[in-house]
Amino acid sequence: MTYQAIRIIPREWHSLPCLRVDLLHEGCYAPTSHKFVVTSKGLRDGKLCSVKVNGIEKEKAGRGFCVVSFDPNTFDYKSASFDTSGDPDKQSAHMASFLNGLRSNSIVAIVVREDAVRRANVSENVTTSMIGFGADEDVSCNISDLGHFDSYAFIGQKLDDRSDRPDWISCKHVKAGAGYAVVKPTITTKSK
Repeated sequence: MTYQAIRIIPREWHSLPCLRVDLLHEGCYAPTSHKFVVTSKGLRDGKLCSVKVNGIEKEKAGRGFCVVSFDPNTFDYKSASFDTSGDPDKQSAHMASFLNGLRSNSIVAIVVREDAVRRANVSENVTTSMIGFGADEDVSCNISDLGHFDSYAFIGQKLDDRSDRPDWISCKHVKAGAGYAVVKPTITTKSK
């Protein structure tokens, strides 16, 4: 395979620079594999929300739902956390709005840290929003079944046409005190 160009892009600047190198082939971007490890630990199982991509932590949030979305073309990400345990109505509405506002084909990780449903079940708005991410295909992904201190890890993609559901969409829901939830899909994109 002959590459036509090499592009170096700064990703993060902390104590040392972190760079991404893209090899461009015949005017197209080479497919890139991203190894995800999405981990949730409810209050009784360690209090952790973690989204790692290729070993790099993308988010560790506070109590409630942690949502990390990735642009499928650039693989840039944005994250938000929603304390649906402390303020269920307001935070569920914010979470539904965040999910609905993501562009088509966005990859999204949804993780619970500590507790997401202390005083009330997650609103139907959030459950309905997740259907567009492939959550409806797997009964274990139904977040309306979450209980107090449960662990929940989900990764999906915002789909306009659910018949194009990728096979890497995955979810794990573990009841409180029974261990933690982790999903580890590898996702191939043609990111720039």
